[in-house]
Amino acid sequence: MKLRRTLLTALLAMMLLLSQQLGHMHAMSHLADGRVNSSHNKQLPVEKVCELCLAFSAVGAALTSSFPPLPTTAAVYPLAVVVAPQFPALARVAAFRSRAPPAVL
Repeated sequence: MKLRRTLLTALLAMMLLLSQQLGHMHAMSHLADGRVNSSHNKQLPVEKVCELCLAFSAVGAALTSSFPPLPTTAAVYPLAVVVAPQFPALARVAAFRSRAPPAVL
């Protein structure tokens, strides 16, 4: 199992390296074709795209330097309004009346 994982990791690393090298070689072939045909000043139509360039663009770089911004929508939460019940002012009624001790004893 460990040998299989090691071989798979090495194979993927080699495929990434070779695909990037082939992509650069393909891009240089476009530059060489441009020098030969520069006297004609012909450009490719917009509809015609090199399929190999599109395929190699995915492996041209591992990570991009910028990332798409995250959506920053304001979270809207409904506020719960709680109304405290209104009780009429009731006089406190005590079951007894406390008195202080007499001043003169």
